[in-house]
Amino acid sequence: MSGKKASNSAVVLPWNISLFRGGFTTVQPCSVVVKEVTQLERLFNAPPWRPASFPKKKLDCWSPSLYPEGKTRSNKNVSTISAIVFDYDDPEWSAARMAAHLKDEVCIAHAVYTTWSHKDDAPRYRVVVFPSRTLKRNEFTEAREAALSLIGYTDGVDTQCNDLARHYALPVRRTGASYESYLEVSLPPLCVDSFMAETKDSVVSDGTSLLSETVLQITEDGEKQEVGALIEEGVGKYKCSCPFEPGSSFGSAFLRVCKDGRAFLQCTSENHKHEKKQYWLSTKDGKQVGKKSPVRSLHGRKELLADIPDSLIKYAETSLCFNFPQGVFYRRERGAWQIQTPLRRETVVAHLVGKLSGQLGIKHVQALIDHLLSRQVYGFDCDSSRGAIVPSNVGPVLNLYAHPELKPAEGDFPRVLRILEVLSSGEEGAKRWLLNWAACITQKPERRSMVAVLCLSPQQGIGKSMFGRILASIIGERNSAIVSNRSLRDPFNASYVTKLLVLADEVGIGGKDNDITSALKAYITDDRVPCRAPYAARTEVENRMTWWLTSNERRPLMIEEDDRRFTVLVPKIVDGDYRRMLAGCFNPTTGRYSKTFAQEIEGFAHYLHSMSVDYRLVSRPYETRARILLQAASRTSVEHFVRLVVRFGPASVLTDYPPGPDFTRSGGQIAVARAVPCELIYGSYRTWCERHGRRDLYQEVNLRLCFQQMGSITVKRMMLGGQGFYCYLGLPTPAKEKKEDNVIDISLS
Repeated sequence: MSGKKASNSAVVLPWNISLFRGGFTTVQPCSVVVKEVTQLERLFNAPPWRPASFPKKKLDCWSPSLYPEGKTRSNKNVSTISAIVFDYDDPEWSAARMAAHLKDEVCIAHAVYTTWSHKDDAPRYRVVVFPSRTLKRNEFTEAREAALSLIGYTDGVDTQCNDLARHYALPVRRTGASYESYLEVSLPPLCVDSFMAETKDSVVSDGTSLLSETVLQITEDGEKQEVGALIEEGVGKYKCSCPFEPGSSFGSAFLRVCKDGRAFLQCTSENHKHEKKQYWLSTKDGKQVGKKSPVRSLHGRKELLADIPDSLIKYAETSLCFNFPQGVFYRRERGAWQIQTPLRRETVVAHLVGKLSGQLGIKHVQALIDHLLSRQVYGFDCDSSRGAIVPSNVGPVLNLYAHPELKPAEGDFPRVLRILEVLSSGEEGAKRWLLNWAACITQKPERRSMVAVLCLSPQQGIGKSMFGRILASIIGERNSAIVSNRSLRDPFNASYVTKLLVLADEVGIGGKDNDITSALKAYITDDRVPCRAPYAARTEVENRMTWWLTSNERRPLMIEEDDRRFTVLVPKIVDGDYRRMLAGCFNPTTGRYSKTFAQEIEGFAHYLHSMSVDYRLVSRPYETRARILLQAASRTSVEHFVRLVVRFGPASVLTDYPPGPDFTRSGGQIAVARAVPCELIYGSYRTWCERHGRRDLYQEVNLRLCFQQMGSITVKRMMLGGQGFYCYLGLPTPAKEKKEDNVIDISLS
């Protein structure tokens, strides 16, 4: 997060603290930078356990006070302070009540956690208030008082814990004692500049106010001008002589007029005797010259929000939300968040300005923006049982679920059943598995299926894509997405990784698409997946995707032997009557489903919602012959060859490659049974690839590694006729040699 956004965002990150390893007696700090919200959560919400017997004085400590490199812990060595901390001992309020007070009434970013000495009947907890920026040494006391005043509850505050170099035991869970922690980073931090501006009206050391009538020498030639006149001229910086030191030279001080109308005088001379170096200018009646922007304070924001119509505030709260990790806004339209079209801040400002009445201006919009920033979210989810914004382990997130427009209604669905019959090739077990799979994602759409369905057939117009779209209409078209090979390679994947059902049409590994298999594997089984939208930073989302894939290719994906991700269906051959039935499902005028077929889909939806789902059945792929053949077709040439050798013995393949004369003189088949030269096996492998048209020819080292993965097969260097060579040991020797057809073909017709 940039420094410009820090005052309007959650906890200013990076957050710097000092660590003291070794306990309370340690004086040498080490600097630590907290860069992620998750690090804050681990620090406060998930601290380590310590036994009750552990000495308190040996607990590692932390401090918001920062020190220059090489300096030890002491008040004089503190450079800046990154947080304001209060210890509460035996207060009437519990830690939970204090956290609720800070969240709902004070509305500032904070952390509350119980300390080592905490007991249920004698509460001890620590409050950490995060400021909008690091504090200077001379600002600490004032900031601490302002923060305590803002909190408003002082019962039990340890007044001794107010020195600059104070350090505290790191959050820790003590065995046998309860631990509570509350971290809130979705609220704005304590705006330091707002209260500092309200309280910085200073007086000179003799007790008289620096008035606007004060005359300053503003040129080296001796030109003089009143402070009030300089302020009226606007923003600027003027060299002058210090008015509080008689006989001071020109350039010993300067006057700065700020954008908000305030002004201060800064003395730059180290030889002057007056106490203060900086003086904020006051009017005659003691009030501050100029007026700070009320948007910078919580009180000022509330005043401006009171001028805005409630309808506009409600619209902004329900239709706009700021995503903190990405730094963009999202709009809610038609009952769903539009993640594909993130909005920059300037776009939101222009949008809200257009909705204001004539008497309201940009200050009101800025106040409304700040209000939205205080309610920011940290990611996305898609859950049918939750509202528009849902809690998560990282904070509130946008719920992208949109209620489906289709309403289930009891009724028959003969044409849907006929489509199911074709897709399952008339196999009752496959049909039962597919129905349970569809019912599973219908009843609990956020419970993704970790088994994808691949419908594989060269036939066109048989309903394999149509069935996926039927499921999409049941789950909700806005909760579904249709992707292609190109979409799967596109880095911007927000259009489908945040959906419940993804329909991938015409998938294939040909050409540049050979990387989609690994991408699909991650999308099917990973709990969290990366999400990228245009003009927004990359983030991660909870994986809710269930996949329906179709292809006309014979080998669309690479499926391993131990695969647990894909159920492969090969539909049966259809006739003209079936194709006419499919054509009758659509209105020829509109191209949409006919009224009667739409009613069948409603009946099918009702049936799926009322089914008793066998979750164990659909937790693993359904074993079809097409799946077995596709696994075989997915093997590399090396894997095929090694399987042949392991299954039928080396003699079955060595006949394809005549042994050399040296090997023949050594006994030929005796050597085959005991030790086989690696070169001999590799030559046979190359001949096998040539005979069967395999173009994926691998190097000898790949073949050797594949053999060694079998476990019982090893490679050893041996001597033959005074010549060294590598050979395989442990190759199987079946009692009866067999031949196998090495060509594995998938007939999809």
